[in-house]
Amino acid sequence: MSDNFKVLFFGDVVGRPGREALKSVLAPDGAYFEQYREELNSDFIIVNAENASHGFGLTLKNHDELLSYGVNCLTSGNHIWDKKDVYQYIDNSNALIRPYNYHKTARGVGYRIFNDKILVINLLGKTFMQPVNCPFQAIEELCEKLKDTNTLVIVTADHGHINSKDITLSDYKDIFSLLKHDISIEGRACAFFIKDDKHKEFEQLFNEYFKDDFILYTKEEVIKNKLFGRGRENKHFKDSLGDYLAVAISNKYFRYNENSVKYTSMHAGLTEDEMLVPLIVMGGEIK
Repeated sequence: MSDNFKVLFFGDVVGRPGREALKSVLAPDGAYFEQYREELNSDFIIVNAENASHGFGLTLKNHDELLSYGVNCLTSGNHIWDKKDVYQYIDNSNALIRPYNYHKTARGVGYRIFNDKILVINLLGKTFMQPVNCPFQAIEELCEKLKDTNTLVIVTADHGHINSKDITLSDYKDIFSLLKHDISIEGRACAFFIKDDKHKEFEQLFNEYFKDDFILYTKEEVIKNKLFGRGRENKHFKDSLGDYLAVAISNKYFRYNENSVKYTSMHAGLTEDEMLVPLIVMGGEIK
């Protein structure tokens, strides 16, 4: 293994649009393969695939599809069990891992060692999730087990929520009066649909109230910067974006009014806790 070993990690690949976006940059016949070939050239590719089939779970067909694009390892999370045919192949897959800190009787494996050098482990957070073992204790025990081996790199794929606090838009009468209807997408990556000729007023009020908790993008900025990735555009994509996209940079999330669902935890923001992928280097010398 060289000292310039490059790992490429793709986050949550959701449904057909996510798979097509991945294909567009990884598969030789992909629409953007040549354009990004040099930039994305890597020694090892990891993809979180727990929602790659219809937005929930992973079928065998889509498992094999992702591997055909050159993916080496598929990580997951609590949604890996949503497609029942996973039980037919999870024990035989040489690429898929489920969260390591499930009970030891869970099907599949929680980590794999590739090429005798690279260990990829999947951990599930405990905050408002179904019962699992402590992820921190799990990784400490595994590192202790491997400390005398020549395993050089451990990449951990954390999957969990952060504690969140709601902002109820109906409490802000001036902003609420500018909305055409309910917000959409995610409470922490939220599309706003604004009444005609009210956009400038909305921007001013939004930044006055929420600039410390959210970044506000116009629809045009979202499209230009390809914030939802590259690939074939769904015919409903631009309409679903609304006029603005607000992305959380704190622990806050939006809900429309008092009748909207209230959550104690969420993901989909741009905080470090949600984006950082821990990397542990241990063992012998790199060769």
